[in-house]
Amino acid sequence: MRDKDFIDLIKNLPKEYLTNYHKGTQWLTNLGTLKISNEIQSSKIFGFFDINKNSKKINISQILLIDVFDNLVDARSGIWDKRREVFYYSKYLTEKIETIRLISDEGEKANQIKLLATELDIDENLILTKIDENLEFIAKEITNKDQINVREYLEKTGMDLDSFMKFIDEIGITFFKKDDLFIFNPAKIEEAKNDIKFMLLDKSKSEDSIILGNLNIKSDLIKELIKDLLDDGKLKGIFHEDEGEIQFFTERGIRNIMLENSFIFSFNDLFYGKDLNQEEIDLLRLVFND
Repeated sequence: MRDKDFIDLIKNLPKEYLTNYHKGTQWLTNLGTLKISNEIQSSKIFGFFDINKNSKKINISQILLIDVFDNLVDARSGIWDKRREVFYYSKYLTEKIETIRLISDEGEKANQIKLLATELDIDENLILTKIDENLEFIAKEITNKDQINVREYLEKTGMDLDSFMKFIDEIGITFFKKDDLFIFNPAKIEEAKNDIKFMLLDKSKSEDSIILGNLNIKSDLIKELIKDLLDDGKLKGIFHEDEGEIQFFTERGIRNIMLENSFIFSFNDLFYGKDLNQEEIDLLRLVFND
């Protein structure tokens, strides 16, 4: 087919049929892009993406496949081998490196690093330095953002959530976690806190207690939020934290528990026999100090 005929054919196809990925007379369809995207997602489970193998599996040229991969995957989320044929994700590499670091014998440790470098076809010095370099770039990127999607950055760094939380702390950023977002912008943090206040006001009218553990609010922020709610005077109740789970007992809930225990009542009954600290007891007394 002549180039002119090919171009005429492309122009007459439905717009939603083709994507912007093309090389010569090869043009990737939306279905083809979806198939590649699915293979990339699967590769994250295994720990690496092999251009040569996936090119044969999907029946697409390597040069076109690389274009799609480069567009869908952040280069800082891993390392290419020397021939740029296999991309190893940071999580996969970190797990292997951490296993080697546990070896006490320095000679054996150095030998295992060499073996890993040979197996993956990556320079051994690059294995140890590239991940740290990637993390430095990611840290700089995060400091310039108002908020980030947590899942996206877990993938980029190769960390689990606990490790990523420590990573953010080490950067020195105050954050507010809401659903899948880490919010850094002070104005947006205030907005998110106000959203929680409105939610509490609404739910306190119909619920005895509200679980807030899923918010994963940083400790200094939750103390500030508790103080704001108590000083506000519009909402009465008490926060209680047990093994990382934060719960707000509403005035309605506290009164219902008291009515259920009409013979004898103890503040500790509210929290299923768990001891309260003095601050929590003082706050509870304030609820009924009318």
